[in-house]
Amino acid sequence: MFKPLAISLAIAAAFPAVSTIAHAEDDMLRVNVTGSNIRVSEKEGASAVQVITAKELKASGKTSVSDVLRAISANSGNSYNEQYTGSFSAGTSGLSLRGIGQKNTLILVNGKRVASYATAQNLQETFVDLNSLPMAAVQRIEVLKDGASSVYGSDAVAGVVNIILYKQFTGTDITAQWGGSTQGTGQHEKSAALQTGFGKLEEDGYSVVFSVDAQQRDKLQQSDVAWLRDADYRQQQRGSLGWTATNYAGNDPTQTLGGARGPLQLVPYKDINPDRSGQVLAYNPAPYKTLIPGIQRIHSSLRGRKTMSTCCAVIPAPTRPSARH
Repeated sequence: MFKPLAISLAIAAAFPAVSTIAHAEDDMLRVNVTGSNIRVSEKEGASAVQVITAKELKASGKTSVSDVLRAISANSGNSYNEQYTGSFSAGTSGLSLRGIGQKNTLILVNGKRVASYATAQNLQETFVDLNSLPMAAVQRIEVLKDGASSVYGSDAVAGVVNIILYKQFTGTDITAQWGGSTQGTGQHEKSAALQTGFGKLEEDGYSVVFSVDAQQRDKLQQSDVAWLRDADYRQQQRGSLGWTATNYAGNDPTQTLGGARGPLQLVPYKDINPDRSGQVLAYNPAPYKTLIPGIQRIHSSLRGRKTMSTCCAVIPAPTRPSARH
């Protein structure tokens, strides 16, 4: 049979630092890890990470997460936004780091994967719609410019973007912006954001953060831009009349059908195509082309956190063990 004193001594020897840890918990610094630590060779060095802080986000003047990320140098092409209207994913915005493709750029929120948009871009590239993320709730953005496929898989070949949202915020912050075109196109853009929160995790044990932002932008037609209004580029070097020939029989546009009516006009075919002759029925396509579609968006985010209290039992060791016979 084990004696009670021997059991107490064994437990105390197994947990000699329990009381020390309990008293030192308040003095320890909190470390937030937003990535994975994988053992690599010392020669490889640290990966290149670009951090965009909340202060830099405000100073940029951008009104959406998409506009911020698409402006960084690592976004070098092969990404689409709402200006690309010939798509099953119209109105969305993706990111292609290093030009490798949207499906190879991983988007994380608070270190976790985000579901891809319902339809693939061009029916083949799955991507995360950046236009669905609230700008007001973003505390910072971390951009890993190196490929991270060994950690996350093939969708991180181009790199990783980790969007960190506020986990606590006290007070209320309201911002509003208004802007207009300097080229007289009549296009305007308005945005507003509200962020409010209460509670501190370390002091109160909880925090609640609510963010909402809204954005409205006018549509820009080709006919709104002075030098594009008439689709006439003959004054430019090697330019031509950018009109569209229509109403003709067979494959020869000079075999016109009907006559000049409505937007249709008889124009020399050589103005449209210098290698051709004759006359064709054509129209100015500028009033029917949208350069930048209008948008109306509202985003909201609500995040609450609560710390769980923990306790531990401390079994003191006897100061003067006594022998029993």
